[in-house]
Amino acid sequence: MPSQIRENNFISIAFESWLAFLEKRRYPFEEIFAIKTFQLRFGFSRDEVPENLSLALGTTQVAPVEMAAAYSVFANGGYRIESYFIERIEDPNGKAVYSAHPKVACSDCAQTGAVVNDNDKAPAVISPQNAFLMTDMMAEAVVRGTGYRARVLSRRDIAGKTGTTQDGRDTWFCGFNADMVGIAWVGFDQERALGSQEQGGATAEPIWIDFMREALAGRPEHRLPQPPGIASLRISRTTGKAPRTGDSDTMFEFFMADHLPESAPADITEREPAHDPEKSNDSLF
Repeated sequence: MPSQIRENNFISIAFESWLAFLEKRRYPFEEIFAIKTFQLRFGFSRDEVPENLSLALGTTQVAPVEMAAAYSVFANGGYRIESYFIERIEDPNGKAVYSAHPKVACSDCAQTGAVVNDNDKAPAVISPQNAFLMTDMMAEAVVRGTGYRARVLSRRDIAGKTGTTQDGRDTWFCGFNADMVGIAWVGFDQERALGSQEQGGATAEPIWIDFMREALAGRPEHRLPQPPGIASLRISRTTGKAPRTGDSDTMFEFFMADHLPESAPADITEREPAHDPEKSNDSLF
């Protein structure tokens, strides 16, 4: 039976399934190299990413600021940006002696009329379709997954993922909308277990919620629109493929238009309308 990322505890178990797949392969080195290469797109250094099967479970050790930069790729539609701490320095007379010039994620510059030099544009490291699908799944992790506590903010533009390392040594919540990414981490500087009851959703997420409640106060909801190249297709919950006639246990799922599930029709005639959060109570935003 196929393992659907959306249904398998919202991403976590899917990675475990991938690890099991790699263990069954006689020579999994190509897959490991491919995963590591892909992770490097998000700004992690090569030395941080392990070259073993555990990387499928997220064993890369990174700082919260690095995680924020990585999650911004999903939030902004696929562009890697660089973090910076100082925006401007002025002398005693108010003259700027330093100004940061971060690269800009600009997926809609042409539509908005913004003029950005090519040298100032952040590099695209994943497709807008990839970013949309990942954001949609992490949004559901907030709706009915381990990140459910963020629902207290009463916003429909929040996506995120909890994280808990072995023995509860680190707890994370990484959440975002299209304007802001926030990362909460709880752990000891001298690594040791936090306690048997400490988990990302219970320990780190409340901190994230307190911050985002103030940071997003008065800001309109903002989630990037569905990009071209995404198809919404009815599939069987059991097989993950196009349903057979009379199959009642079905659901709509998003796919890249050029990566449809097996047995799906090449010409999709049945589509769900573009998602409208004002008109839908479904688990997808």
